[in-house]
Amino acid sequence: MRHAIELNPNDALTQHWMSVILLYSGIFDEAIRWQEASLRLDPRQPTGNLMTLGLYFYMNGQFENAITALKRGIVGSQEFVGNYIVLAAAYSRMGNTQDAKAAAERVLKLDPFFEVAYYVSAFKRETDRKKVQGDLRRAGLP
Repeated sequence: MRHAIELNPNDALTQHWMSVILLYSGIFDEAIRWQEASLRLDPRQPTGNLMTLGLYFYMNGQFENAITALKRGIVGSQEFVGNYIVLAAAYSRMGNTQDAKAAAERVLKLDPFFEVAYYVSAFKRETDRKKVQGDLRRAGLP
């Protein structure tokens, strides 16, 4: 990814995917920088990219920023389940049980077969998997 970015530093999509790799590897500060750079290059990115930004903020303990990014993503597409998954985790971590449960209900409406264990398997570090799993379970997801 770094080589691809060196070849074309103005490619927002490549910068986005670089950020995704870093996110799931547990390198959150660098991941956020790449995603923010990607959004500066192309502010009209797909809704999933805002979910990714929300996930970065959530993993870094910036829950208000996470919720803001996720709500922007929901405005772009109310049918994209990823925003609701991370929103449920963020609200849960903040202790906002009512909004966490509402987001979890939306997840299950959009994806009735959603499983927390499968979702968290993308994270490389066990501590990250446990954090997300705990928050999603508290929100009411199976």
